[in-house]
Amino acid sequence: MKTKFLRRMHIRKFLCSALALGLAAAIVPARPVYAADGTEPPAAYYEAVQTDSLADWPQGPAIYAESGILVDLDTQEILYSKNIDKQLYPASITKIMTTLIAIESSSPEDPVTFSQTALDSIEWDSSNIGCRLNETLTMEQCWYAMMLNSANEVCCGVAEQIAGSIDAFVDLMNQKAAELGCTNTHFANPNGLPDENHYTTAHDMALIANAAYENETFRQVFTTRQYEIPPTSQYTETRYLYNHHKMMQPDTEYYYEGCLGGKTGYTEAALNTLVTFASRSEKTLLCVTMRTQGRQVYTDTASLFDYGFSQTFPDGEAALLNGTPTPTETPVPEPSADAADRSSDGDSDIDSAPADPETAEQKTASLPVWIPLTAVFVIALGLLLFRICSGIRRRKKKRRRRRRKSGRT
Repeated sequence: MKTKFLRRMHIRKFLCSALALGLAAAIVPARPVYAADGTEPPAAYYEAVQTDSLADWPQGPAIYAESGILVDLDTQEILYSKNIDKQLYPASITKIMTTLIAIESSSPEDPVTFSQTALDSIEWDSSNIGCRLNETLTMEQCWYAMMLNSANEVCCGVAEQIAGSIDAFVDLMNQKAAELGCTNTHFANPNGLPDENHYTTAHDMALIANAAYENETFRQVFTTRQYEIPPTSQYTETRYLYNHHKMMQPDTEYYYEGCLGGKTGYTEAALNTLVTFASRSEKTLLCVTMRTQGRQVYTDTASLFDYGFSQTFPDGEAALLNGTPTPTETPVPEPSADAADRSSDGDSDIDSAPADPETAEQKTASLPVWIPLTAVFVIALGLLLFRICSGIRRRKKKRRRRRRKSGRT
């Protein structure tokens, strides 16, 4: 009798514990994750958005990027700010500065002849358009090769043509950055290949991109989807250049209505970087995101644009882009030995990145709501049935006892 009672108590405890777990699963929300492989977002996803602390400011979206900025180019107001003064590797968005200086310092018809030094400055598997020794392109063709095809050897050839050497051109890049108000930027090459002395911030890149956008020729280049370089004496085929920025391509899942263009970037050291311009309802926005893993670089940017175009922002509260940011002492992450030595990482097309989550939108790892609710219902029903059955047994035992008692009497 005692054994049956203890066994019944254990069953009750088990069912009560299961009910409590079911209720906890139904009530406690799960943290968001990448939908593709079920892994948690990086720690950067949960980092604070600085503009959220502004009074009456609409709360900005959480983004996977370690750093991100959204600027209204018409008012020069910073609408969204997350770690915008953190020094990070830019990868191929460096080419915005390279192309801007090239446009300002040359004419479209100027010749660019490629030396052995320019060709040897990158490795064969680096992003390039296959330029050959002593081959000559026009400066205009080089602008498109750098911005659309992210051609690293073209950056070096342009640098030599304009400044006499790659090092001298890099000096021009750093001088231009200082003139634009960049305080946390140092360039070490014209193409963005990994170098521990080559770094910038989202804020500084926004300053550079803003200056580039104001140049009419630059706007024409970065908004172009396709460009052709006809055969040369050293290269007998037409080169077809395609813009790598997927948000401006209608046939991709990342297409964003109103996207004007921009520049992509990727290295193992930098991860994905992206500069994008978009215009809707007579408002033009600039978005820079840095250090994003995989295709979330596009969904982050889309989220920020949706935020910028849909929200109403209080007047007079936002910081201006050309305001002086507080200098940061944040150290630049050290590149791995492989990343520092392999120029193949310089391909700015996001498809060159390692396998990453390919979801187009953020989702959560929690079970569908109906599952824990169904579990709670089943457990509660089980407890009820258990109680009913126990009551029936007790009544049967009482009747048997009464019969035995009446039989004795």
